[in-house]
Amino acid sequence: MSDAEKDYFRRDVQGLRGVAVLLVVIYHSGVGLPGGFVGVDVFFVISGFVISQLLLRELQQTGRVSLRDFYARRARRLLPALALVTIATLAFSILFLSPFGDQQEVVRTSQATTLFVANAYLFLENTYFSLAGNPFRHMWSLAIEEQFYLILPAALMIGWKLTKRFNERRQLVVLGVGVMVVSLVSFAVGVALSFGYRLTPLPERFAFFGLPSRIWEFGVGVLLAIAPLRAKFIKKFSAAIFLTSSIAIIWSALQLESFTPFPGYVALAPVLGTGGLIVVGQNSERFSKILAWSPLARLGDLSYGWYLWHWPFTVYCLTIWPRNNALAL
Repeated sequence: MSDAEKDYFRRDVQGLRGVAVLLVVIYHSGVGLPGGFVGVDVFFVISGFVISQLLLRELQQTGRVSLRDFYARRARRLLPALALVTIATLAFSILFLSPFGDQQEVVRTSQATTLFVANAYLFLENTYFSLAGNPFRHMWSLAIEEQFYLILPAALMIGWKLTKRFNERRQLVVLGVGVMVVSLVSFAVGVALSFGYRLTPLPERFAFFGLPSRIWEFGVGVLLAIAPLRAKFIKKFSAAIFLTSSIAIIWSALQLESFTPFPGYVALAPVLGTGGLIVVGQNSERFSKILAWSPLARLGDLSYGWYLWHWPFTVYCLTIWPRNNALAL
């Protein structure tokens, strides 16, 4: 972790990461939480928030973003663990998957994963739910995240340069308005595609796998980094915001299901719920301590590795012991 990352490190946000990975793992285990896939959306909001804070600090201090340093940090964080998971998963596919199609599918998906285009590959290949035996199926979300990171640093730097004649406060306002406009367009695209409006071929599938319909989820986090809400207001209503936000995420995990049009408008619940918890954690010591509960925060520290490994482990367990769904836990 760099010095800049340490300055912005928050245990309550790590706790939220822990919640997100728990939702996804329990959902993929098949033992509960039919809407646990919204853990990915929680991750997207957190990612937008954390990375934007770092980028904005660099802009405020230097007036620019070092793209080389930014992507070098991303590579050091992501690639070693990803390479290990990829090699191990390919090795296990030789032992446990059929050589008549399954192994070839795994190899092709691993190539797309390595290039961070797994979402595009899965969109073109088949539907998400029919690829239950593909141990790289979950890598679509990592691809979307990294594709967003190809856009965000340059977009913020361009916006900062274009508004340099303003004072810093007005610069942040203009940047915030720009992010809000892009996010609203992205949300509208996601809703339209989720309900079958043919802006693209296979619109429902594109809504799920496509970056354009997911940008707004990161955008909520970016907005919170650009324009933190007033502490006095948040402290006054912190209990209500914490309760409402928590209920929104829990409701999503319990009530949504695989065939719910998604992201659509229902993604507002987990996305805004996550945003609410980030804000409360920043402004209320009491609720920050709740979110930073040690087991959750520790799980958040391990969330990237657990996310990478949990689905290959699930696939191979169910391949070897197909009747024992609890093995995924």
